[in-house]
Amino acid sequence: VRRARDKLLSALEGNPVIEGGSDEEMNRIIIYKGRPLKAQLLHFAVWVSARLKESTCVERLLPLLSEQDLFAKAKHQTRPGSTDETWLDSIHIAAGLGAVGVMEVLRDHVVLQAKAKTQSHYVNTPCLVHHRPEHGQPWEEEYYIPLHDATNAGNIEVSMWLLMHGADARAKNKDGVTPLHFVALRGVVGGIESDDEVIRLVQVLCQRGASLESRIPMSHPDPLMRGKVPLELAATDQSRFPKHVMHILAPCLNNQSGGEPRFFSDICFLLSLNTEAAEEVVKELVRRSLKQPELLNSFRLDAQQPGRTDSMAAVLYISPSAAADMLDMLIVSPEVQDVSKHNIPPRTTFGAGLSSEVMNCTYRPDVLVRDGVMLPCWKFDSQKDISQQPGIQWHSSFMPEVSKSGSGRNAVNVSVRATLLPNMLDIDIMMAVSQVEQEDLTVFSKLSIKGIVHCLWSNLIESVWLASLLFHMVELFAFIWWGLSGQTHMHEDHSSIRAGLWIIMTGGGLREMIQLGILGYNWHKKRSAHQDFTMRSMWDYRSKLITTWCMPTLALAMIQVVFTYGAISQQQLLPHSQEVVLMVGCVLLKSWLCIYMARLHTSGVRIHAISSSLLGAATKQMIVITLMIFASFSLAFLIVAKGKDHGWVLASAYRGLLFHDGNGLDNLGLNVHEDMFEKNDILMMIVNLIGSTFFNIIVLNLIIAVYSNEYDRVQHQTPQYFLLARAKYCVMYYLSCSLVGWHGADFQRALRLASGVGAALSLLLFRS
Repeated sequence: VRRARDKLLSALEGNPVIEGGSDEEMNRIIIYKGRPLKAQLLHFAVWVSARLKESTCVERLLPLLSEQDLFAKAKHQTRPGSTDETWLDSIHIAAGLGAVGVMEVLRDHVVLQAKAKTQSHYVNTPCLVHHRPEHGQPWEEEYYIPLHDATNAGNIEVSMWLLMHGADARAKNKDGVTPLHFVALRGVVGGIESDDEVIRLVQVLCQRGASLESRIPMSHPDPLMRGKVPLELAATDQSRFPKHVMHILAPCLNNQSGGEPRFFSDICFLLSLNTEAAEEVVKELVRRSLKQPELLNSFRLDAQQPGRTDSMAAVLYISPSAAADMLDMLIVSPEVQDVSKHNIPPRTTFGAGLSSEVMNCTYRPDVLVRDGVMLPCWKFDSQKDISQQPGIQWHSSFMPEVSKSGSGRNAVNVSVRATLLPNMLDIDIMMAVSQVEQEDLTVFSKLSIKGIVHCLWSNLIESVWLASLLFHMVELFAFIWWGLSGQTHMHEDHSSIRAGLWIIMTGGGLREMIQLGILGYNWHKKRSAHQDFTMRSMWDYRSKLITTWCMPTLALAMIQVVFTYGAISQQQLLPHSQEVVLMVGCVLLKSWLCIYMARLHTSGVRIHAISSSLLGAATKQMIVITLMIFASFSLAFLIVAKGKDHGWVLASAYRGLLFHDGNGLDNLGLNVHEDMFEKNDILMMIVNLIGSTFFNIIVLNLIIAVYSNEYDRVQHQTPQYFLLARAKYCVMYYLSCSLVGWHGADFQRALRLASGVGAALSLLLFRS
């Protein structure tokens, strides 16, 4: 290249005027975009200067060229195997090679010499495609302008120079692609440090009129680009656009046309392609909404459009953190029309006794419309009694006895908020909340998520849970009573009490099976109602909710029904010992189930810390290691204690090693009684000493330490585990009991009374 430059400069020294024309030697060395270029002298000078990052050749050559030569065309094959040619001007060569200095020289000279060419006209000069069909006349069509070339190459410097000198940011190439599409697909050259430059380039393009909603025509030759806007191109895996700054391409954040808001559609689309990109858009939306009230109002308006409940459920399912941020943006204070009459109470009282909730919730309050957004309206007139205001009875749940006990010891400071999402308690929303993974548990610390779970629980599901807990406790007492009677089979002379117990046990098992059938039907019905892939995935039949809920419930119900069927059958279906095993299994499983269900009460929050610690990864690994070590020592004892019963040896090892029981240690060769010590087997004693010391000093203490650390780790997440468990029960109870109207304060009071009476009667029967 340097030799070519020197040769060109030498030739220029003795030629006052140089006319256009191609040179065979020149054309052999010019390679442009991987293809040979049939160049004129000016193109050759541009190519040499660009390769050497200088403009000497062009500066020396331009004064010697005629106006016709300034706009001569260089030519190269458009596509391999094609007869078509692309015809380029010198500015296309300079832009394609990233030679800003050369472009400056060309622009200054052309605008000065060619009076008909303005600066804007020159930088928007299109290159041409010269078609040579097999039949017919050749013809040309415009291909692209230099800005297309620069953005396609990811050259920020050339792109910015062209934009600053009048390049058309809205121009489309032959295939309908704009410079902004190229930026979204290619990004810019430079890696991580170029992120700020990407933002700057997109902002300048938009300021110059580029549209974020411009779609590539469906006729584009690349099927992956057809019909896409810049945001959709940037979200693809093929794009080099930095995903963490994709918010600058989101039409919802840069509504240029003033049309309908599209926050939910943009975010849901991004979630289907790239979760990180969608989360960045939500974060930017939160940041901007703090400074732009009109943007926040537009988002709230979008949230109240039809279909947004399903959209929010999809966002919750894929990215709970993003959904929680979006829901927090929808939280508002009620509108108060007249503060003197409609004041919101700053203090209130919550339920006492067994209930210790810290939130009251109601659904669908009165609303007013402002700027198209429905806002909750507080209409309570403090100068009238609530009974005189029948149209606003929902207010009473927010102010029980406030006027009388506002300064009492049970009153607490409160705030009243509302979430502007219609049908927020939809089952799809709850399903998404119930499937939050452990790494996203922090979303349950958000007020919006707390409100969703608590509102459905307190207004609908809590009564179902209390009824279910009561049924299971009654069945448990029935099994206990049956077992204490000493008989597992019913006889012809059975008492009425025994018949009643059998009805309770059988009815409980059948009830669980029927509810599982209802659950399966409703699950299938909800899944079939959705056509969206994300929503159908959320209702997948292989969901962990089904395996962790339905399988244990079905197993317990089948054991219960098998036992009761065998108890009433005229023939002895099972041996007495197996019937006892079934009955004991029912008692144990029912007891554990009642304890497990009791953790859903507010007072059972700490149970989650204990259960999560027991099921933690570190604790499970330590238990597995302990069992492996115990198995190794047990095998050693079996080998040493030849001729002795294996069950006796294993039981002794279990008592001696794990519980340090003296009898177990005696059996394993460590009898310390004076008259028996000398009779101990030496090898058994050595193995016993090693095993007991190892378990006592190392293993058991290590288990305690690991469990303590695991408990400390999960303790701060206990409230989140509690809400997650409630969310799961809300979904499963709703699906299995949706045909029954278990709700209402009167029903809850009646249910609590029935629970107390049932417990008292069960205790009396047990004592008798």
